[in-house]
Order: sequence, then C-alpha cells, then structure tokens
Amino acid sequence: MTAIRLRFGLPARETEELRSLIKRADRIAAYLEATRLAGFETAEARKFFGPPPKFSATLERDYLAPWPAGTAEARFRERFKKLLRG
Repeated sequence: MTAIRLRFGLPARETEELRSLIKRADRIAAYLEATRLAGFETAEARKFFGPPPKFSATLERDYLAPWPAGTAEARFRERFKKLLRG
C-alpha cells in the first residue's frame, strides 16, 4: 500500500482521518453492493453495514446507475489519466 500511495503522490502512511474516511467509503460501497447487486433487504444491509448513504438525485443518476461497458471503460481511462497528471 505504501508503494501505491507514493506512486499517486500520497503520503507513505495514511492519517487516522484518512483511514476513517476509507473505512466509511468501504461501508457505503458494501451497503450499495449488498442492496443493489446481491439482493439484501434494507434491514439486513443496515445490520451489517450501517445506515444507507444519502445521495442527491444527480449523483445517483450520474454515478450509481449502470453504464454500458464502453462508457465505463472511457470514464475509467479519463479519470486514470487525470490522476496520473496530478
């Protein structure tokens, strides 16, 4: 993980604040995966992952709706290039 963080210009060690944000993001992702892809009921997902995340309608539409494979690939490549440029 240190090598990956350094490669993208991040500190070699993560702060407790960053570690906390990563864990929160992981729980949100797990909740969404469970309820939208794996068939978990909301109550069951809450038990394992906490309360559901709150997103705006725009964010839901732009980032949480399935994309065609070509769109996903293009968006991934575009974002990756931006990250590499710093």
